[in-house]
Amino acid sequence: MKSAVSPGRLAAVRALLQLEARGGRADEVYEEHAVGVGGPERRLGWALILGVERNRYLLDHHLAAHLKRRMNKLDPPVRTVLRCGAYQMLWMDRIPARAAVHQSVETVRMLGLGQAAGFINGALRSLDRGPNRCGEPPNPSVALSMPEWLLKRLPEEAAAAFNDEPSLALRPRVPDLMGRLTKAGVDCWPGPAGAVLLSAVDPTSLPGWNEGWFAVQDAASQAVAQLVGACPGERVLDACAAPGGKALALADAVGPEGSVLAVDLDPQRLAMMESERARLGLQVEARVGDVCRGLDETFDRVLVDAPCSAIGVIRRHPEIRWQRRPEELRRHAEAQARILAAAADLVRPTGRLVYAVCSFAAVEGPGVVESFLARKPEFSMDPIDESWGTARDPQGAFRSWPHLDSWDGFYAAVLRKT
Repeated sequence: MKSAVSPGRLAAVRALLQLEARGGRADEVYEEHAVGVGGPERRLGWALILGVERNRYLLDHHLAAHLKRRMNKLDPPVRTVLRCGAYQMLWMDRIPARAAVHQSVETVRMLGLGQAAGFINGALRSLDRGPNRCGEPPNPSVALSMPEWLLKRLPEEAAAAFNDEPSLALRPRVPDLMGRLTKAGVDCWPGPAGAVLLSAVDPTSLPGWNEGWFAVQDAASQAVAQLVGACPGERVLDACAAPGGKALALADAVGPEGSVLAVDLDPQRLAMMESERARLGLQVEARVGDVCRGLDETFDRVLVDAPCSAIGVIRRHPEIRWQRRPEELRRHAEAQARILAAAADLVRPTGRLVYAVCSFAAVEGPGVVESFLARKPEFSMDPIDESWGTARDPQGAFRSWPHLDSWDGFYAAVLRKT
């Protein structure tokens, strides 16, 4: 057996350690550590990151029976290597247990912790030999690897769906995108909000990528852009635009005779829109700025896709569950209320204001809107159409759940200036 360390596994362990220590987005952190890693190794590393982040509590539960020390007492590198090894052994059928054990030992040595090699080897070999003496997970929090405070905010039937692997969602920009892809041999199916869904693949390998047939965008995000109701020729503001997916959808809606202003505080994340804008052949004015300081014009439609806890997108970003704290939700809501109030002043009479968050926390969604309407009597809730089905909540707002229609967890309210 080769003694070389798998570069994908090593990059995954280093990325997981950085995520645990400093937070951040898993995909961006992995990019930092996977430079020069390609092909199957790159895919293996990414699969390990997603698997460990989605199953952290459950992995620790399975490992506990084979350790003499508690997982939280181990050095972070040792703990992370154990989780990656256990995930390969328990979930990745194509990887032999002996390979997972060997690579885990070599990885911990590469990290400069050769003294832990015997410990890693013994624990994982014990896991391979014997049944899990810990028995069934003691509670839903462990079974679903979800902090209890998050579970308390979720409908019971929705919790498991946040661990599902999401489909790749495309926003069609040409007629009969499904037909075109199917003809080219791509297995795809219809999703909510007009999205086209397919199993996770590299979208750049799909037919029509260079021709701009589609944008990559979750169905719930597509729905939010649709709720803005932008029409050809209108002037539209995306007040918290980065990384720009909704701004580009709005640009498609207003057409060349309309215009979209995309504003965001973060110049780097706002710049991420440029390559996609060029690929799709769209015109969007990007401006680094803060809508809370005002703009010198008003708009027919305004979208406030507010910065939030992002706990509604933990299917795609499972690391979020470990990085958020319940006390942060109130602080997010206070900031969201300030942005929404400032954006309201930029809406023309009879114009439409859409407030959205990728969160299922009541304080960040309906709580912010209820407070806004109490302070701004010139605005009223404009209930969304019944055709949205299960995504229409009793108050007429948009509320999506992954267990109902396989999309991310969003909340959006359409507000009309009267």
